[in-house]
Amino acid sequence: RRYGSSTTPIVIDPTTTQIDLSSEPLLGGDFNNDGVINGIDYTTYFLTSFGSIDPSTDLDGSGQVNNLDFAIMRANWGLIDDELL
Repeated sequence: RRYGSSTTPIVIDPTTTQIDLSSEPLLGGDFNNDGVINGIDYTTYFLTSFGSIDPSTDLDGSGQVNNLDFAIMRANWGLIDDELL
């Protein structure tokens, strides 16, 4: 997955352990990294993890995959590659 865009890239500096995402926050939902948030991500990844403690689908970092994670995914539904925030 790409972060940022060609005009506003997010630079990952290997000399630090911090990434400044304040200019372009990262939101989630593209669990299979195909560049689009859609039904494949929902049925294959999200639904199978719902109610679990799977960190790869726990988008809000609460420790459990729940409706709050789905709300984040739903907000990004249909976004494609560089549009993914």
